[in-house]
Amino acid sequence: MCILLIIILVLIVYNVVYNIPYRIKEHDEKEALKFKELYVRINRLEKMLENIGYDCKDIEK
Repeated sequence: MCILLIIILVLIVYNVVYNIPYRIKEHDEKEALKFKELYVRINRLEKMLENIGYDCKDIEK
């Protein structure tokens, strides 16, 4: 019984000290990557809209 309790405590400490912070860091990195990808896509769309705007101005002249 005592050995089982020690094993459970070791697993709890392992999760609190190592596993949970690692998972949180991994999740944060994934979220940061998603935001970076969105930023790149927004910049591409802005450039496309600017090019379309310039094309329309050329047509009006």
